[in-house]
Amino acid sequence: MTVDQASSHDYLQIQKDLVTMQEKWMEQINVQLVDKKYPVNAPLLPEVEFQGDIQSYKQCLLETMEYLENQRPALKPQLSIIKEKLTEENCRKWFEAAIMMNEFYFEHFAEESEVEKWLPVFLAESTSRVYIRQAVNQLQEELSKSQVKGCCPACGEPPRLAIVGKNGGKELVCPRCYYSWKQKKISCAYCDNDDHEQIIIMKPEGQEREQIIACDCCKNYTKVIDTRVMLEKLTPEILDLTTIHLDYIAQEEGYVLGEEELTI
Repeated sequence: MTVDQASSHDYLQIQKDLVTMQEKWMEQINVQLVDKKYPVNAPLLPEVEFQGDIQSYKQCLLETMEYLENQRPALKPQLSIIKEKLTEENCRKWFEAAIMMNEFYFEHFAEESEVEKWLPVFLAESTSRVYIRQAVNQLQEELSKSQVKGCCPACGEPPRLAIVGKNGGKELVCPRCYYSWKQKKISCAYCDNDDHEQIIIMKPEGQEREQIIACDCCKNYTKVIDTRVMLEKLTPEILDLTTIHLDYIAQEEGYVLGEEELTI
């Protein structure tokens, strides 16, 4: 759901509620993966094979739609159309497309179903994250061997968020799959550039715990949050949303997210 459909405050609350639902599902769903060898030079999740039936995923979708109906009654007609199309075959296609971040599939589904373009991908992504995060938890050893740079080694998302933790070290953390990996404190998360003359650090006035690290070499940026001074511990996706003002600042200065080719 975009800010066009709800105020930024309401949107944040919806996301927080969905995180609570996802945490509940994490305790209820047991994700099983096919044992296989994974590449070290590509994100792992597109290579993952999930075992088991699709009914638990369908139930998560239905619960998400029920929640949205309560929060946004105007969406009920569109959600009813989607429910009618949620056969086991379509649920499986949704799941596979969500894991692969295949937005083209969902755009086609939305056009064919005459529902708003954002809605199917929002539903599929919100519910698939439980499976994605469980898979990441199980693949920590494989992920430790990854040689992928310039994106999340687990799911392939741009490395847009980093945190500074208790020991003062910097870790990139993915708001989508929650995988985290270490990185040099003053360096580009995309092209590995650590030339201090090409690394730009922007600090919003009055926000001591927040900064932006931008690279004049590849023109990408990453938000960096010092969590040592935070009273409330936020999940990576909520932390990403609550610092969206940093994205505006970086993009106004001409920097982007993940528009360069991956560096292997």
